[in-house]
Amino acid sequence: MKDPRKLQDILQMHALNDKVQRVIQSKLVDTGLISRNEFVDAFRGNILVEQQNPAVLAAVYTTMYETFPEECFPNPNELFEQKELDARFLLKKEADQFASFPFVFKDVVKLSSKQEFVFELTYQQLSQMSQHHLIKIKPDMQRESVIVKVGNVSVPCVSFDSNKAKEITDSILANKQFVTTVRFHLLPDPTDRNGSFAYDAEHKELTVKKGMLVNIDGNHRVNAILDALYYNPSLTGCVVVLFTIGDAQIARDIIIQEEKRTPIDQDHVASMRNIAANEIIEEIKNDPSFYGDWGFSKTEQQYVAGTGVFIESVFADALMKEFNIGTRITSKNKRQLVQYLLEVLKAYQIFVEQTYIDYYHQYAQHLNRLMVRPQFVYGLFYVANKIVSEDDWEDLLERTVQNINYETNTRAVWFDYESICRDRFRKAYEKAKEGTP
Repeated sequence: MKDPRKLQDILQMHALNDKVQRVIQSKLVDTGLISRNEFVDAFRGNILVEQQNPAVLAAVYTTMYETFPEECFPNPNELFEQKELDARFLLKKEADQFASFPFVFKDVVKLSSKQEFVFELTYQQLSQMSQHHLIKIKPDMQRESVIVKVGNVSVPCVSFDSNKAKEITDSILANKQFVTTVRFHLLPDPTDRNGSFAYDAEHKELTVKKGMLVNIDGNHRVNAILDALYYNPSLTGCVVVLFTIGDAQIARDIIIQEEKRTPIDQDHVASMRNIAANEIIEEIKNDPSFYGDWGFSKTEQQYVAGTGVFIESVFADALMKEFNIGTRITSKNKRQLVQYLLEVLKAYQIFVEQTYIDYYHQYAQHLNRLMVRPQFVYGLFYVANKIVSEDDWEDLLERTVQNINYETNTRAVWFDYESICRDRFRKAYEKAKEGTP
């Protein structure tokens, strides 16, 4: 390192900066690139930077430098040698190698005919799994996520309350914490699902051979335990682990079930439900022809922050109402509808932006306009369903767009916009159908 003292001063200066801490946690710790202990070491100053992994420190610092330009951090080249900066790119490879499978859980009880189990982990075993980068966090398999606004950039992060985690840590250190429960979920290797795990009922052992292990409920508790061990490595204790195996939708169903016990953001819950409309949304998002300026948000907060003009729960509701989609749809019908919707969305954006330049690319700057209200899809899908069998549907859609009144109603509240958008598009479509210029 070129200037370890300066680096340590900068890191300690931002140890209590919640925005910085959230972003580093989300980008480096939750993804398994660095461990929780390495994260704590970097900012707490208990260990001199010269005694820490320079590649980890380079990853932490360059992430801060690239994410927070308004802080005017010194260029990483002023603090690190080039080989240290280059080494940070090897962290993922090292983490993948370090996350060595198989991993065996002992004294495991199978709870039902489904792939769900329960067992205990000591604090030390939990720490070992963290050090081996075995436990990951995925935002789409968490109870809630938040948007951290950094300048003009929005960074999605898993919701994390550092004060709440510290309270748990203090309780553990004071020996006041009772045994707690966390939920882990194994995403099997999609190319070898049955070969990803094995349960030995006779010896009560669950062997995880491959896949991704995700913490879906207990992020605060796990991090609090790891922090407590950081301060007192000789701590003893255990957690009860509810362990499930299956695809991501199973994890989301569990989150929805848990929501009934501890309510969370309803838009986030709705976007996770396994219904035909949400399957269509996933197909659209994963289609390479999807018009990228749109983007999907899971909550109103993400929408306002600029993550995407579509809110998934609103989009799904509009699909169900305007196209009369039930909870199930055949693969053939789903593919046909996805292709049609992709064509409609692309054509609609082109027609809108012939008059209103670049609105959907910069939609967060124009939230007062009806065209970027997430509820506009009720109107658009109303029209799309009307013109689906028309040979000249693109011409009809263009003439409809030319007749839409996009001014917002200043007295309207959020829930009014479904009917407002549908009514505006309906009137415009009727004019277009009549041939009115």
